[in-house]
Amino acid sequence: MLNSKYGDYQLELDETAVKAVVNASNGDKIYGVIINTTDGTTYALRHLENIWKGKELAWSTGFTTESHGCPISSDHYKSMMGKTISSVTYYTDKGEINFDIPDTYVPVKTGVSATVDNIKVTDAEAKVELSEALPSDYSKKYAVDDVEAATTETGVKVTNLTPGTHTLTISDANGKYAPVSATFTATTDTVMASYDEYEGKLVAAADITAEQFVAFTKTVSKVKIGDQEYAASGKGAVKIVQEDGTLDYSKTAVNDGDTVVVSAAGYPDVTFVYNENVYVYAGLTWAEYWASEDVYNAGSTASSEEKDRRGESDLGAFDAVTRATANHGLHRGSFQAIAVLNGKTVSHWSADGKTVYYADGTSEVFNRNNVTGYTVTGLKYVPVEIKRADLAAFAESHAIVKNGGQLIGGYGEKELKSYEAVANVTANTNGLKKVTKAEDESFVIGARQNGTESGIKDAELKVADGITATVKPGNGSYGEFLRVDLTGNYGDLGAHMQSVEWAYYGNDSTYTNRLANYGTKFAADNWMHKMMGIQLGLTESGRCKLPEGTDGTGYWILTVHALGYQDYVVKFQAKAENIAKPAGDADSTPLENIIAEAKALNEADYTPESWAAAKDSIANELEECEEMLANIKNQTTYGVEEQIGHLREALNMLVKAPAPTATPAQPTATPVPAQPTATPAPAQPTATPSPTVAPAKGITATAKASTIYTKGKTSTTITVVKNDVTGKVKFKSSNKKVATVSSKGVVKAKKAGKRAKDTAVTTEKIAAGVVHAIRRHPVICGIVVLLLLVFFLITSLFSSFSNLGTGGLGSLAASTYLADDADINNAELNYTEWETDLQMQINRVETDRPGYDEYRYNIGAIEHDPYVLMGYLTSAYQNFTYTQIDGILRQLFNEQYSLSFTEETEIRYRTETHVDPETGEETEEEVPYEWHILNVTLTSAPLESLIVSRMSADQREICEILLQTKGNRQYVKNVFGTNWLPYVTSYYGYRVHPISEEKNYHTGVDIGMAQGTEILAGHDGTVTLAGEAGGYGLCVAIEGEAYEGHTLTTKYGHCSQVLVSAGQEVKAGDVIAKVGSTGNSTGAHLHLEVLVDGQYLNPLYFADTGDTSERHLPTAGTGGTGSYFDYDIPPEALEDEQFALMIAEAEKYLGYPYVWGGASPSTSFDCSGYVSWVINNCGVGWNVGRLTADGLLGICTPVSSADARPGDLIFFQGTYNTSGASHVGIYVGNGMMIHCGDPISYANINTSYWQQHFYTFGRLP
Repeated sequence: MLNSKYGDYQLELDETAVKAVVNASNGDKIYGVIINTTDGTTYALRHLENIWKGKELAWSTGFTTESHGCPISSDHYKSMMGKTISSVTYYTDKGEINFDIPDTYVPVKTGVSATVDNIKVTDAEAKVELSEALPSDYSKKYAVDDVEAATTETGVKVTNLTPGTHTLTISDANGKYAPVSATFTATTDTVMASYDEYEGKLVAAADITAEQFVAFTKTVSKVKIGDQEYAASGKGAVKIVQEDGTLDYSKTAVNDGDTVVVSAAGYPDVTFVYNENVYVYAGLTWAEYWASEDVYNAGSTASSEEKDRRGESDLGAFDAVTRATANHGLHRGSFQAIAVLNGKTVSHWSADGKTVYYADGTSEVFNRNNVTGYTVTGLKYVPVEIKRADLAAFAESHAIVKNGGQLIGGYGEKELKSYEAVANVTANTNGLKKVTKAEDESFVIGARQNGTESGIKDAELKVADGITATVKPGNGSYGEFLRVDLTGNYGDLGAHMQSVEWAYYGNDSTYTNRLANYGTKFAADNWMHKMMGIQLGLTESGRCKLPEGTDGTGYWILTVHALGYQDYVVKFQAKAENIAKPAGDADSTPLENIIAEAKALNEADYTPESWAAAKDSIANELEECEEMLANIKNQTTYGVEEQIGHLREALNMLVKAPAPTATPAQPTATPVPAQPTATPAPAQPTATPSPTVAPAKGITATAKASTIYTKGKTSTTITVVKNDVTGKVKFKSSNKKVATVSSKGVVKAKKAGKRAKDTAVTTEKIAAGVVHAIRRHPVICGIVVLLLLVFFLITSLFSSFSNLGTGGLGSLAASTYLADDADINNAELNYTEWETDLQMQINRVETDRPGYDEYRYNIGAIEHDPYVLMGYLTSAYQNFTYTQIDGILRQLFNEQYSLSFTEETEIRYRTETHVDPETGEETEEEVPYEWHILNVTLTSAPLESLIVSRMSADQREICEILLQTKGNRQYVKNVFGTNWLPYVTSYYGYRVHPISEEKNYHTGVDIGMAQGTEILAGHDGTVTLAGEAGGYGLCVAIEGEAYEGHTLTTKYGHCSQVLVSAGQEVKAGDVIAKVGSTGNSTGAHLHLEVLVDGQYLNPLYFADTGDTSERHLPTAGTGGTGSYFDYDIPPEALEDEQFALMIAEAEKYLGYPYVWGGASPSTSFDCSGYVSWVINNCGVGWNVGRLTADGLLGICTPVSSADARPGDLIFFQGTYNTSGASHVGIYVGNGMMIHCGDPISYANINTSYWQQHFYTFGRLP
């Protein structure tokens, strides 16, 4: 043997042969050993240097200088190299013993060493270097791991090497010289193993074969646990990793939470954390989930046979929910609940809702008629911690999902979206519960814990925002006594909602002393609608008993726990009107009528697409209506109306099929309109007809109230048919918050919140002073029946939001700008710069194009609504970057604006006087000459009209929501506490400077307010500036936090008085200054700037303006252009009969084009011609003729902006080259007007263009 641990050479005799003669372990003594060579030379060996364990004989020839830390001699052994050993002689206490051995050659060592570079397993060559040249008679032969290897210019060729350590040997083919060897490592980047936290062992990584995995475990060289390292071989070795991947910690000191690193030569390390506990998602029953929570009747599974007002048995404690009918969770129950359909647990549904997938892997096409049972037993994805040793037993009784497993559920409907995610539960997952094994082998589920992680792979813990919480009137629609609805951006929260807690504090407005806490169940108390929001109810039941002496009024904290979300908390006060009233006041007739209407539907009457989309919703809502009708004695009027609205919404999804073309039919009699189905009256005996009865004198007639269901913008006129009745008719609305009715019978329905909702308007006809003579029947004496027939013909225009989320938008996305702050800002900033460049180009026309006698300008508005721009970009391109949409913006800009120049030459005449030089007579002559005109025309299209044609219906709906929410990115609160948007006089971005007339970057917005108006801090923070600041004049700057890790700075310029000092801490809403006109200012206003991390942002996007007015996009395809707003005028404004008549006339011409000089529908209109026509033809009694804009101003009484009201005229100046008023429109309230732009449309007067040209308001005589 060469190169042993004892020297350069080692000769090992047969242990059995040696011990048979001399055995040191039995006390035999060996004094020394002599090696004999064939040439008669002898070499003596001694203990502690050459003789080891009696049978191992070693020596050095100068290359090894020490062994076990002790120096060894070598000079007298050097001559042995090249000789042949023939025998060995032992000198012992038994005498001299000689061992003959086969002749053994001692090769000559050269002292040359080799090094080999480490390689990748995929390399084809290993580079070899020698410390010096080998002897010339050394006949080299190369081998790697004893396999002969071919040489290259720099080394040897290698193939199929496995990861690990390998040996290169260079041997002498003649046998004279000792081989030269070196080790090297072949490495791989492929990880061979992963840690199975649930089995507590190493397992083959993905795509790794069993053979590869074993090769790795065999190669493990060391394991580091915490700070302690354990070698896998050598003296004191501890073999932790076994070949099958199991881990033996018996000889280690391992603690919970220690980091373990497994190393093997040639392989990447495998690192994991040793935990005694593991983390999974577990399915828990309601009782298990609530057992350790501090709620009323926690853990009780008591049931109740008592029926609620819906006729359903759901008044037990935390037992299974049995009220989960086809309409109470068949689809939605699969989001987070354990939903059991016909005895099988549901996993999720297909995208079209027609196929149900079960947890056992099976599926079936769903038939609602085959539902034999449906219950909701608990929650399917609750994050839990459990000891690894207990997991297997726990899994026998609970469905679990390990980390890396699939979380799936739901069925996409409108706002609600199905989801699919990957589990990643940790010790810090929000909502984690600890599971422990009791002595009786049962499992105890602990209370939920708050955490900062989502439990979902690659996902941060979400925060629910853009949600509006509304405490509902006490109608008890679903059996509850108290209800809170969450609307707005609720879709994703609803899809992930698991449990809801209600904490009751009674009259304690400080929320300090809690009286009770209640847990709830999905489908029993908690629900979410595909479009109507999340409905959270609290029912008096085994889950909730109010404390004695309380009635539910007072202060509550409601907490929604949702998968992957921070807890969503609502604090509110419940008043008497929020507590459910006794049931039984509902009328069955409206239910019967709409049920009959739904059942009478004929599929052939509607388009196939609308029928397919609506039929399931209609079936579900119809079943709900039938359930309510079956229990009408337990219903409230409000609850019935709400459910009818749901069915009406589903019915409105239907679209009538086009009428088939056919040969004209012969004239037939006009059919009598079908009457509503009603219980037939008993047949009366046939009798001689009675004489006609006249109305009774002195009787006042009152029509029965009827309910009008509306959605979106609804304007309709009630037609009253009066038979034999005369007198005035008065119309009333039972709820002016919902709709109003004018004296002419015009109904205007309001829209609630950020989306169109079903609303109900009750109209009541009261006939007053109706006095008639009545004839008595010649036979029958008595009171005669007054015959009064009142027909309400109501035509409603419905506009509902359908599937939100087209293009990958989740429902959080439907109300929030998704792009980064900088990208949002850059889009708006660049658009304003292009508009400013365009304005500058127009301003320079006479300089850039000289030589004309006249320049005629027909310049359209250069302006856009920033909310429309960002609403479009977000709905169409979601979380865009500016680079991605730069080309889109340029294309949009070029479509919006078209600047053209046309030359025109007129032949004009001037009078020239000539004097005859001889007679002195003067004569005049008309001399023609050319008059050169340059027509400068800027055609501008409303941005709204351009984007509607670019968006799908779903994207338009999302855009409209964004117009209401303004993007939900307001870091700065309202700085005036009122709607200041109408008072913006100069907007953020590029503009033509009002003083220098050069292009200027305006870093904020200017808000015109009266001198001395109080300015409020827009956010919490520290005052960093309070005083003079150059052009800002008196200025305040506040620094705070926009969101975690990002600095928010606001500046308030041109103040008249500063009320804070530098270094002072302020809260949002604190009064910090007063409006003024200091610094570079032309009038009293506030210059407001918003900066995040030092970058200027548009305050309209990132500050609350206080504006809550409704906004709508044009209705594409209407009026031939689709370029006007379908605007909802405030209903209270329409109570003014004069204004209502004006609008009725004005709206007839929406979409008509602008025609210079036009003044009638036959020619179309210009601005003043249009307003003149409306005034003269609206039926109020005006007759002012055809006036110009300035002429209209002349007949009006000027009024201030603060006093302006709907019906006033609004005037502008400088929209083209003329003195006085150059443009006129009709003001309709809320910062909107109707005017003849191009085309006739509604317009927002608060845009930069109209504010720059605003002149005054005027009131007609």
